[in-house]
Amino acid sequence: ELKAKQTGEVKPKMAQPPPPSIALPLAAYIPQEYVPNLETRLGLYRRLAKVNRIEQITDIARELSDRFEELPLPVKNLLHIVEIKLLAAGSGVRSISKEGKQIVLNFNEGKKMGKLPGREDYKDAVKIGTTQIRISTTQLENKWLELLEKILRDLSLTAQPSE
Repeated sequence: ELKAKQTGEVKPKMAQPPPPSIALPLAAYIPQEYVPNLETRLGLYRRLAKVNRIEQITDIARELSDRFEELPLPVKNLLHIVEIKLLAAGSGVRSISKEGKQIVLNFNEGKKMGKLPGREDYKDAVKIGTTQIRISTTQLENKWLELLEKILRDLSLTAQPSE
């Protein structure tokens, strides 16, 4: 990169979109009872904030289980949200939030929705538009989180790199 810059061959870098905002109805945190030491808890939050690969989440989950025993639900939810954020960032998703009885995925400007593999798996619980996807939480009950992760994985399969 430096050599190319010296010879004037550097292409301007594309501006990266900001990380997606995630606002889901999940209790997602590290309980004080689970990790009593404040410094350790803060260190874990910092590590989770820097995660950029799914494998790192698995490693952190394994480490927490080894050090502090079984993961409580709020920690599992926190790890899910970190994974969702990673998948969303790689799929052109700008935000994920709950609106009424739906989970809504909004896409970055310029992101074109194509066909999703596995669309038949979603049935009537998912409405796909050109700028957003809506997932019905009433039709799915407790399975909306699982479906959200599947949709994000499917989106990341169809994501095309920007030129």
